[in-house]
Formats: sequence, structure tokens, C-alpha cells
Amino acid sequence: MTEGYPVRIAVTGIPPRLKDKEITHLVGVDDKVGRALDAMRKKQSIFITGACGTGKTHLAKTLLVSATSLYPRTSPEMGKWIRFHFLPSSEFFFELKGAFNNAGEEEKLMLEWSISEWLVIDDIGSEKVSDWSRQMLYLLIDRRYRNMMPTIITSNLTLKQLSEQIDDRIASRIYEMGIVVDMGNVDYRFKKGTK
Repeated sequence: MTEGYPVRIAVTGIPPRLKDKEITHLVGVDDKVGRALDAMRKKQSIFITGACGTGKTHLAKTLLVSATSLYPRTSPEMGKWIRFHFLPSSEFFFELKGAFNNAGEEEKLMLEWSISEWLVIDDIGSEKVSDWSRQMLYLLIDRRYRNMMPTIITSNLTLKQLSEQIDDRIASRIYEMGIVVDMGNVDYRFKKGTK
């Protein structure tokens, strides 16, 4: 029996600042990293909350890259792609606004993010909330929720704050999708004293 064709795995959107970040670089949060890795292995969604500089984005990036190991490297389907995407929430809204006058392009972007095997949405709550941004974020989260697509979300907000400040429907879906990891309130950027 033949193994099939090679699977193509694409991890896109990771910014250069995060390229060299490894899971082993996260210190003092072993229990939190362990819970997140366990959830990732079960293909559960993960909401990572905490103050600025606590390692939320670092953890999200390393989980996204680690998730690629969960998928077979061959498939009976020729040319199969498995896509993983890192999407800062500010870029999500910026790209959608850029496609605003082109409904086909707007839907193409939403579809790409909706069907990505794994998606990181980084820093939800950092943007100015409008009815339009609330609606677009709800649409993306709801699509991934309904289709049980694993999603890693980071925010300085807790789920309760997200519910109060952005949308209770979004917070409720995120809660049901997986686990919550609270990275605490120690800003490791300042703690390192690099300046």
C-alpha cells in the first residue's frame, strides 16, 4: 500500500520578531505552558489572557508552530494543503477595511481565515470597537466555533471584560471552544531591563 502524496503545510503571518521565539524561552510559567500544550495536542482552542509583556503572543506563536506536528505528512489526496495562520487583530481589521469596496475580496479574506486549520488571533481588544468591527470579529469567531476549528486568541482583556467591552456572544463562544490560560501580570519585557 502506498503512503500517498506529500502534504504541504503552510504557516503564514508570523512576524520576524517572533520567528526565533521557542517554547523553552518562556520561563516561570511552566504550568500554564503545560496546560496550553495539552489543549493544543487535543486540538482545543486556547484563550490566552494577561497583562502586557507576559508572553501571550510568544506562547501563541509557539503553539501554532507546534500544532503542525499533529498532522500526517502524507495524504491520499494530491496537492493537499494544511494551513496555519497568525493574524494580529489590528491587521484583521486593516485588511478587511482595505477590501471594503470589493465584496469578493472581503469574503475571500474571511474564508481564508475561517478555514485555516489553526488560526491565531493576536491581541483582541486592542482596536477601537465599532459596530462594524464587532460584527466582523463575531463572524470570524462564529464560523470557527460552528466548524470546531482550533483557534488561539490572545488579549489583555479577560473573557468577562471582553464580554462587557466588545460582545458577550463572542466571549461566550470563545469560552465554549476550549480553555483559558491566564499569564498573569508580570511584564517580562520590563523585568529583563534591556534598556
